[in-house]
Parts: sequence; structure tokens; C-alpha cells
Amino acid sequence: FFSYTATLASSSTTPAAQMLEVSGSQNVLPGTHTIVIQQLAQAMRIGSGAAIQTAAGAPAATVSDPLGLAGSFQINGATVTVHASDSAADIARKINDLGVGVQASAIQVATGDVRLVIASTQTGAQGFQIGGVDLDAGGALAGLGLGAPASANAYQVLQQGQDAKVVIDGLTLTRASNTITDAIPGLTLDLKQADPATTITMTIGVDREALRASVQTFVDAYNEVADFLNAQFAFDEAKGTSGPLAGEAALHAIQSELADSLLRELPGLAPDRNSLVKIGIEPDEKGHLRINDSLFAKFLNDAPEAIREVFVASGSTSAAGLTFLTPAFQPASGSYTVQITQPALRADIVGTADLSAGVSASSTVTITETATGRVAQVDLTAGMTLQQVLDALNAEFARSYTEKHQLSQALTAGGAPATASTTFAALGLGVQPGDTIAIQGTDHYGRAITQTFTIADPNTTTLGDLLAAIESAYAHAITASLDASGHIVITDATSGESQLSLQLVAHNEG
Repeated sequence: FFSYTATLASSSTTPAAQMLEVSGSQNVLPGTHTIVIQQLAQAMRIGSGAAIQTAAGAPAATVSDPLGLAGSFQINGATVTVHASDSAADIARKINDLGVGVQASAIQVATGDVRLVIASTQTGAQGFQIGGVDLDAGGALAGLGLGAPASANAYQVLQQGQDAKVVIDGLTLTRASNTITDAIPGLTLDLKQADPATTITMTIGVDREALRASVQTFVDAYNEVADFLNAQFAFDEAKGTSGPLAGEAALHAIQSELADSLLRELPGLAPDRNSLVKIGIEPDEKGHLRINDSLFAKFLNDAPEAIREVFVASGSTSAAGLTFLTPAFQPASGSYTVQITQPALRADIVGTADLSAGVSASSTVTITETATGRVAQVDLTAGMTLQQVLDALNAEFARSYTEKHQLSQALTAGGAPATASTTFAALGLGVQPGDTIAIQGTDHYGRAITQTFTIADPNTTTLGDLLAAIESAYAHAITASLDASGHIVITDATSGESQLSLQLVAHNEG
């Protein structure tokens, strides 16, 4: 019941929509902002400083000709190994296969003029790092023309990586991306074109047409329900009967509740706007709702928030230390006293090593979550920058895993690990016809699982039948299998936080 629109106006002849696109969520607040886009973020791009030379000192004829060069170099901490049989195109593919945030291409500039072009896959001043003694003048790979800036065969900077720079309401912000989501709450700004001489005025206001349409949708839905209820109580004089649900007490209660809701006053709202009727949504003589255009328009134009407050639960707090976020399902209106005895605190771990100069030696970082015992491991390689270390850690933290459980007892048949085709008789456990196994546990969401598996004939009933029964008990939201050592293993079909568990209990009725 609340949508917003963003109106953009430019101070110059350059259209505002050509420079900026805006999108938002329900968390946006109305208001007016000024925006000046001083520069766009762009990705770092470099190329060979000259035509690539083969080991023989001649220019490479095409991108697919072997270069005869052999050596290695590093890019964003990863090593690229070049063999004598590699062409410029082969080297570009090897760089791309590393997946270290760069994209390489082999370009045929002209006959006898082949060059490598390497670009960061992300915008921002951070760019990427490339180097190695083999690349510099006199090195084994000097012919690639990708030496350090001070080297005689230095690479050519085709585009310098840079951050976006934008002035919002007089404050200068820099971001690595042209998509800015954290400057104004609820708004995403997509920067399209820089023009330091142009000021964009952005006005965020309530979308009144959308708000009225939402109210009309509610009115139409209410009337549809009212018509259905009225039809149940209608008396057919020709047949002498009423609707099939006319005698249902629950139906009478629903009809009464709907009628009462129109006049019900909501606590906490101003007396002139605390019910549907008072904001212009009124019943007619047939019990239908209609919009009183004159009254409703007054609120729509002058106080649209009053309309929303009637339909959407909201709240506020009197203390700065507590913020109302969102209501629970069907919350009871009223005032509540909240005493905060201890806020939740987020754990912080500070490393002892200074990584401002990058990672000096390869190592593995292991982080264990105390509450759950879950472990995250991240491999850091020598030469990685501080930003690359942060990216690697955050990528691991964001990764979603699928939960897997292995039962403790390994099943064997004749000394060998059991398989799905192994019969219960072959397990040598004295299983008898009619024995049952209770399948107990919880699914991904913590819901209880209980089912009984019966071994009709140990000579024909297999472990595969038990695995199928386990999957059926969990409504096929897991897979059940036997591993190479004969342990029963269940794997959640849904990744992420899981409450999956399994216990098998043999009752030996036979």
C-alpha cells in the first residue's frame, strides 16, 4: 500500500535519464536530493606495449602461432605457466582459466602485430596486479610486452581503473562500482554518464496512482467475498430453499466480522483517520464497499501515509536504543513495555599479521564457528593483495553448503562393505521376517519424521529397500545411500542452514 516514484530533473541540456537510473524498495523515504556525477567507475585494462615477439626475435604472425617462449608470471597472486608451444591465444586462455578477476584476449592488430589485452572483470581503482621477473626486459617472457612500468618492455595502460565519484546532497562519495546501493536507504543508483557541470535533482514521492489502485483492488476483493456470502443466504422462492451454506454459523460470523471491520477504529491513529470509513472507504446500501472520491482524494493528495496506516501495521518506539522493524503475523494493537537487559553482540576477530603489503607466504586460514562447530577454510597464496584476501574470505562465508550425515555403524556382508543390493540376511545380524526398523529424525526445517520399515523376508529385502523407505519418509527431500565403507549416508536436497537428522532403531519383533 505504498509505492514511490523518482522524478529526475537536469540542470543542463543533458537529460537526467541519460546520466542516472534509479530503482528502489519499500524502505525508501520521500524527499529531494541533488546528485552530481563527477566520474564513472571503470575497469583497469592493459595491453602489450608493442607487437609480441617470438623467441627468435621476430613478430608473431598470428594469434595462434607458437611463440617459442617459456616461463611464468603472476597475475592477482596466481601463476601463469607458459610453454614454448603456446600461442598468444593459448596464454589468454590460461589467464582466463585462473578465474582471478581478469579477462584476457589475444588481438590481431595487423599482420605481424599480435598483442595481449588484459582487463579487470570489475570496475574500480583497485584494478589487478601482474608481474614476474620473466616478464621484464631480458626475461624469458619479455617478448610478450607486459613488463613492469619502469621496464623497457613495459605494458601499455589502455584504461586506468578508477572508482565512481558522485556528490549527493553536497557530500562526495567514491564507490568501486557504478551501481550504488548504500548511499540513500532503499534506493539503488545506476550511474550511466558523468557530467561534473550538471546537477540532477531527484525527487522521491508517493506514487498516488499505484496507492489508489491498491485500495481499489482491496475494495473489489471485499465486494467479491460479500457477494459470495450474500448468495448463501439468498432465499429462492421458487424452490423454497436458501444457499447450501446458509446454516453455517461460521459463515454468519465471517459476514459479521467483515461488516464490523469497516467501522472498527484502530488504536494509535488520529481520530479523523483511524478507520476505513474515515479515510473514504464506505459501505453502500447493498453492503458493498465503494470509494468516496472527495474524502479519499483529500487523504490521497495531502496525507497518503494515513491511507497506508489503516491497511499496514506499523509501530514506533520512544527510545533511541530500540527500533521497530516489522510486525509479526496478526499482531495485537496496543502499547508494550520492553526492557532490554542485554543486546546481542557480534563477535570480532582481529588478525595479528599486517597484510598491507600482501601475503608473503602461502597458508590456509581456518575459522570455526563456536556455536555450531562449522569450519571454513580459505587457501591464501603468496602474492595475494589485502583486497584479494578479503574477497576470498567473503566468498567462503557466502558459500552455501548442503548438509550430509553419516550413520556411525558400518554394515558389512561376509566381511565386505554392504551395498544397496545386500539382503538383510547377508548382514549376519539374525534378522527375522517381520522385524521392523523405526526411521526417526527431522527434516531440513526441523519437522519431525517418523516412519516404520518392515522386513518382510530377510532373504529378499535389501538395504536398497531401506534406503528407498528413508527417502520416502523425508518426502524425497533427501537422498539416502551407502558409502564405500558401508555407512548409511543421507544428503539434504536443500542447501543452507539445516536441521536434518536421522536415527534408525531396530525393534526385532521377529
